[in-house]
Amino acid sequence: MSFHEKMEKASDEKDAQALDQLLDDDFFFIRHQSGKEINKQEMIDIILDDGPKPKRRNERTIYEIEDILVRHTFFDFPSEIRKQ
Repeated sequence: MSFHEKMEKASDEKDAQALDQLLDDDFFFIRHQSGKEINKQEMIDIILDDGPKPKRRNERTIYEIEDILVRHTFFDFPSEIRKQ
């Protein structure tokens, strides 16, 4: 199973332990609209949250090896979370 598939499975199943093992302690996600960096724990909290979720589209893997994944994805956010 590829790293991306493992991340998708852990996210879909809301498996906090798997997400913690998959994401490096140096993980960060950059919100392009604000430039804000989200760290590992913040990302896990977002994934585990039961609130409204953005819809992913135009996903592409830029680079992937055994334990490194670089992806680019567009998100469509429900209006109630657009400002976050």
